[in-house]
Amino acid sequence: NDPSVYNIEHKSIWDSVSYPVWQNRFSGSSKEEIEAMLRDNGQEVTWIQYVNENGSVSETLHTQWKMPGFRLHPITNKITWFNQLYSMNGRYFNEHNVAEMDNVELKDRPLHTLVGNGRELTDEEYDLLHNIH
Repeated sequence: NDPSVYNIEHKSIWDSVSYPVWQNRFSGSSKEEIEAMLRDNGQEVTWIQYVNENGSVSETLHTQWKMPGFRLHPITNKITWFNQLYSMNGRYFNEHNVAEMDNVELKDRPLHTLVGNGRELTDEEYDLLHNIH
């Protein structure tokens, strides 16, 4: 999820982790330009509607990026574990004591990863990855 600068309900959460809002990341770009840029980069783009502090309906950006867990290393040509399954998982905020995230579901956090078939990592799987790192 990419938080909106106008979403007051979650502002303190995103501010606590210094997460950049999409309006700043894509300043001056139209919705169509943002979508094209992200899709050209292999990401899926969805606009999520919510009610802002004025009671009006606004949109915020949600992106998904499906990447392989393993790739060939460009120099050694060996198969290498290449992904952010661990460090981009929503549990990351728990690891770094971001109390503002305690009541935010994993799927609603600014960063969150899923296994390739779309399922959540179990706590046991996440702990295993944690111990590897």
